[in-house]
Amino acid sequence: MRILVLKTESELQPLRKLIAQPELAAKLARANPHINLATLQPGDVLVVPEDLGEEIATSGPPLGEGGPVLGNSLASFVEFAGAALAGAARGLEAGVKRQVADADAVAAALRSRGVKEALGGDAELARQVELAAKRARDDAKAAQTDLKQFEGQRERALKALEELQTLASKLG
Repeated sequence: MRILVLKTESELQPLRKLIAQPELAAKLARANPHINLATLQPGDVLVVPEDLGEEIATSGPPLGEGGPVLGNSLASFVEFAGAALAGAARGLEAGVKRQVADADAVAAALRSRGVKEALGGDAELARQVELAAKRARDDAKAAQTDLKQFEGQRERALKALEELQTLASKLG
């Protein structure tokens, strides 16, 4: 299987002619259940079965960077997956930092003189406020643990993809 990234409207025209052929359309549809072939648009990513790769490659003007069908789809996928996982890690880390900062801000606010005065010696209300602060701290700690677990999973996934790529290069 190969991957085809449709980048411009002009790349779609030759592909639409091929899709008009029922047998080719059926093969592409089986390989791409995630896409409605009748509504292809720039940005769509197609999986191209090996037996269609040459036909699509010669169907019209070059499609995308490096020609019509990305030849080393595993390497492209590994690169894409690595970038996606790195982006997810950055987003998760930023979210955890915000959550920790928010928990710290809540704790500081609840320790303030104004809150203590507002509680007015009400033991039950003070207990509820302390529980809310504890819950915020616990949630922040759990988020930090989740981030560490994600990082471990990300590293294992990237290592597995590299091993797969090494194995594929030895086989083919």
